[in-house]
Amino acid sequence: MRWMDRWLGRVFVLLVATIVFTGAAPRGQAAREAELTSLLRHLAAQGEDASDSEEWRGLELPGPNDVILGKGARTLGAAAARLQKAYALTPEAARHFLAARLWLVPPGESWDSLSKEQALRALEAHRAALLEAPGHPALVASLIDNVSELLNAPGYTRAVAEALDTAPDPAQLALRLARFQHYTWSSEFAAYAVSREPELLPQALDIFGLDSNQGRATQFYLAAWRALTASQQAPFPRQLAERLVRNLLTQSQPALALKVVEAFPADARQALLAKDEGALSAEQRLARDELGLGIAVTLLAAGREAEARLWYEAVKARPVVAPDERDEKRLAKRAKSQRECADFLFTWKPGADSFEMLLLHVDDVFGTAGALLSARALAERFPGRARDKLQWELRNDDRSVVKELLLLPADRLRFLSDARADMEAGFQEERSRLEQALAQLPPPPEPRGTVAPDPMAARISAHLATPALLVFSEKELPKTRGNTTWKPMKTLELPDGFRLVRAERSNQKVIAVALSQRLDPVGELSGGGYWVLLSEDGGQHWEAPLYTGLRQYQPYELEKASPVPLLDGQVLRLAASVRQLDEKSVTFPPIDLEVKREVKNRMLEAPLAALRQDTDGDGLTDLVEDRLLLDMKAADTDGDGVPDGNDTLPQVPAVSSAPPADVRAELVSALLFELAGKKDVPPGLVTGVPSEEAQADPLRLPQFQAPTSLEDLCFLSLDRSELRGVHAPGTTVTFSDAELQRARERFGMFFPLDVEIHVNLAGDRALLVWNERWRGGSFLARRDKGRWVLESRGNWVT
Repeated sequence: MRWMDRWLGRVFVLLVATIVFTGAAPRGQAAREAELTSLLRHLAAQGEDASDSEEWRGLELPGPNDVILGKGARTLGAAAARLQKAYALTPEAARHFLAARLWLVPPGESWDSLSKEQALRALEAHRAALLEAPGHPALVASLIDNVSELLNAPGYTRAVAEALDTAPDPAQLALRLARFQHYTWSSEFAAYAVSREPELLPQALDIFGLDSNQGRATQFYLAAWRALTASQQAPFPRQLAERLVRNLLTQSQPALALKVVEAFPADARQALLAKDEGALSAEQRLARDELGLGIAVTLLAAGREAEARLWYEAVKARPVVAPDERDEKRLAKRAKSQRECADFLFTWKPGADSFEMLLLHVDDVFGTAGALLSARALAERFPGRARDKLQWELRNDDRSVVKELLLLPADRLRFLSDARADMEAGFQEERSRLEQALAQLPPPPEPRGTVAPDPMAARISAHLATPALLVFSEKELPKTRGNTTWKPMKTLELPDGFRLVRAERSNQKVIAVALSQRLDPVGELSGGGYWVLLSEDGGQHWEAPLYTGLRQYQPYELEKASPVPLLDGQVLRLAASVRQLDEKSVTFPPIDLEVKREVKNRMLEAPLAALRQDTDGDGLTDLVEDRLLLDMKAADTDGDGVPDGNDTLPQVPAVSSAPPADVRAELVSALLFELAGKKDVPPGLVTGVPSEEAQADPLRLPQFQAPTSLEDLCFLSLDRSELRGVHAPGTTVTFSDAELQRARERFGMFFPLDVEIHVNLAGDRALLVWNERWRGGSFLARRDKGRWVLESRGNWVT
């Protein structure tokens, strides 16, 4: 009954086409033509950006946008006539094709302005055109050319399948479309052609090529390899087999990769093992070495050490390739990393120091085989890092090719069926190996805060159980400014670490409200907390900044202008809006933040004295002490004789004057001073919660650079016992895992500095890894003349 389903589908499309393209719908013919004319003008306004002939060159067809905008009048009729001539279409098919292309033009500035309704109209216009010209390559190519706009439109993939099935020669059409080199479709078009006509496999391979490392391509290569090697008459497809092995090794399919290698005939295997370079180019030699080392490490992970060493020694016997071209240099850099990793894996023995393994990226260059071997080496001394490597591999579920859903119906791609089944079985086998290796590791350590008795734990827990200190009251914002001597200032230079929000001046007195992350390390989410700065000499000198206890988007955002002055006598009055961040929307980079509550025209009021209040006289205001989880009624929270305002570790009692040397304390000290010096700390770019105008722009530019500092104050996620004996450049407070969770509930989301320290057996080298969730990096520390010298190994920022 498939013919009847197809017939009914065609009738439905004709009915929809009649409604959409003849104007019988309530929208009206005139309204439809006016909208299409507007889209035509919008397409023309894009200039060279609208050109698409370069992408269509592989099909030996002109790009439809270039045809539509060709010489002559820019009217719907003229554009349809040009399409009719360029593609030998009927007038009706050309009109539908024009409508299809124009419905795909976003009416606004961004591609997000293309509505689902427009995409659906474009799809139906394509289908109507294909009813007039079944199997026309330009019409089907237009469908797949706009896959990102149409993929989620109902019936899109079915429309592509119908276009192939109803073509005069479906297999040849599919082969031609495979030349489009579209990642999403090309391998499926090649498989579609071979599924219908198996004898087309050599031609399909030639068109699709052997240079793709994508998962969809690997399915096709595996199916092709099986088909070609099943024939006793056909020569062994060596180039196909080598590409297939490379792909399988990088896609968590080592067992399948080894099966392919085992099927290599003697001469093909010898070519990979040979020392003689022959006529190979530098790029070919680098690729051969990469493949050889990949096979060697995979065999080693499978417990086949003798065979593994055969491949490893073959590569080691060859000279290192000296590249000339840029691409060759990129491959050579990767080859160098592979050799270093392989050297370690083949020389390491149980009981040996595995510190060097921390400095290598074995799993990056050797996939799951590398992860298994490196975890095996790290398990004894660095079980946490071993666990991280295995868990990372297990998280990569997207490596399962079968999770990449087929776009065309499975019955049209029978050629791929066995290959997909084999790859899924191989993927599950590899997951089982990783899970078994993970289960054999020592259990993870207890949560931070339980390593040793902590005299401050109960005190901090009690503090976190109380509500956060608030000194502002919220009122309705007055509508008139009234008479005042305070005048707004547009520009003002503030101390480092502060970003101006609003400032006013009265003679020589200046008051400014600014953002800073000194007490609110939120990275790229916002500017941090709000502070007040006061000057008596026009901004030449500033009093100590006053923390307000307010943070941007938690829940307020202060306005840049207001009908009321910032200061009324000694009362601070801040114009604000409630724009409470929905923390569930936070991703990194945070480009799509959302608010969960919004109220405009609010005023926050508090006496300046409340901001200056220092109950215990220790030099820190009550608002600051509350944020640092210190006791605002005790000048020395940790009881070590140093007032909180002068204590760089106010939660950690000082150790004796001559403590025994502690390597970890020395390394934490070195890291804090290195980061405070800002030598290798990448800045964050704050996008913030978008305004109503910016919400529709997914590519909006950041508002400003995050005013961050690790010099004045540092929040750590580290056990307090590890801070004994640490020297810090500024006030440093730390949180256990449980404390951090409760502090976030109390103050809102923030990101303390997390530190990992890994020391070698000799105690003279260490790897320091720091992470604030939105940025991080690592240092290699070396002991030199009694002190630690840090060398950056790179950093990252979202």
